[in-house]
Amino acid sequence: MNVNVEDLGLSLDEVAELKRLARQTGKLPPARIEWPAPRPLLPEERALFVPLWPPVYDGPPKSYEEKALRDEADGVLWAREKERISAMLALGVQKITQHASDTRFADPDEPLWVVTCTPTSSRVPDNGQPPVVVRAPDKYVARERWGELIGLVDGLASIDQGAFKIEATPYVEATTNGSAT
Repeated sequence: MNVNVEDLGLSLDEVAELKRLARQTGKLPPARIEWPAPRPLLPEERALFVPLWPPVYDGPPKSYEEKALRDEADGVLWAREKERISAMLALGVQKITQHASDTRFADPDEPLWVVTCTPTSSRVPDNGQPPVVVRAPDKYVARERWGELIGLVDGLASIDQGAFKIEATPYVEATTNGSAT
């Protein structure tokens, strides 16, 4: 098995552990997920979370013709709703979690924090939690709110603090060629 340490970004001990696991099980453990840098959702991404269905009408149809027109319009609207749901799900787990954060913690006066949860060594399995931008008054509250987002009912104490590093850092908007993105 040829392992290039520079490509993996692991220490020599971690590479040795991966080789041992590969010899023992016949395969390498799954790779860590490389998440893109988090950011609040753009307006067009937020619009995907607004449902189009069910349609709202002013009372019942007044004639059979109006009922037939409504049924036809319902079919078109339902097709658009399915496309909207597909596009929303295509955003991926990071953006869907970001939507939950943006809607649940929406106080515009609070600063933005990037909360990440990373394994402390290669022996710890990847938790699959994407980094998320959270609004909170300080980094400690940001970490607790992140825990709420991912469903921790007992707070951060329910995560093995030795196995994972949970950090909250101030959000800095990425810039490209001098303009904010």
